[in-house]
Amino acid sequence: MGSTFHIFTDGSVIGNPGCGGWAAVLISGDKSWEMSGSSPWTTISEMELTALLAAGLSSDSDRYLWSDLCASKLSEAVTSRSTTQNDEHQAVCAALEMQQFGEIACDSNKIAIAAEELSPFVNQHPDAVLPQLQRLIATHADEWQMFRASAGPQSFINQWLDILK
Repeated sequence: MGSTFHIFTDGSVIGNPGCGGWAAVLISGDKSWEMSGSSPWTTISEMELTALLAAGLSSDSDRYLWSDLCASKLSEAVTSRSTTQNDEHQAVCAALEMQQFGEIACDSNKIAIAAEELSPFVNQHPDAVLPQLQRLIATHADEWQMFRASAGPQSFINQWLDILK
């Protein structure tokens, strides 16, 4: 019979996006293992997920709330239960945050300001933070646009974002 593990994970970000960190603690009997990491520019979702993955946790697909982000209606995207008004609110907010974060890639002034604000948290000069931040945001913008294109115009996410333009 295998050992029983108690696993605690957490991720956090100052701002969102911003400077973030994650940690995981695994306990079995009188033994414990700790692991942690950080990123100078990330999102809360990425840090939470990183903590879970570092702890070796995964989830069966039937545990995900959203199963089809290409669905034309939110209710068609949910896995195994009906949606609530809160589900829709959270989904709209998440889509807007992803869109806004991608749009920052076109605004060098906002990126420079963010590098200034971030630099004390990562103990680096803003000039060192700026190119890293530019790469991260450019990568996110590219990935977000690829996701939106692959989801197609019928996707509830793209429909929402088109209405909110």
